[in-house]
Amino acid sequence: MVDILPKPTDHAADKDNVELWIYVDGDDSVTHALIDSSWDNDIGFRIHWHIGTRLITHGDGFSEIWQISSNAGFYLGFSDDYEVTTLSWDYIIRESFRNLPSDRIAVGYLSDPLVPGRIYDCNGGLLRSG
Repeated sequence: MVDILPKPTDHAADKDNVELWIYVDGDDSVTHALIDSSWDNDIGFRIHWHIGTRLITHGDGFSEIWQISSNAGFYLGFSDDYEVTTLSWDYIIRESFRNLPSDRIAVGYLSDPLVPGRIYDCNGGLLRSG
């Protein structure tokens, strides 16, 4: 996590409008030690650590995080093996979703690392390329 988390910070265009919520299994002693070290105090944006029981699916974790962070402008869910390497990733996401219907609700997912630079909607339609 120490290697992966600085990249969203370094690559964000507007760090003041980014917060990260991370679900941590209650028995994850490595991540608990990281949290206790206060390593994240100077990362560049706020990290909310949510510690809970080990869940059966990623979807359960995403749902729980969604419920406690539901005021998010946009919400991304992904497992801990993703790396954010795109410069201004937060700007790209905001701009990609800016022209959506008035309720401003949309679902997207991260692109496949084999086809970088693309953002898709939940039906596999290309929202942004490049």
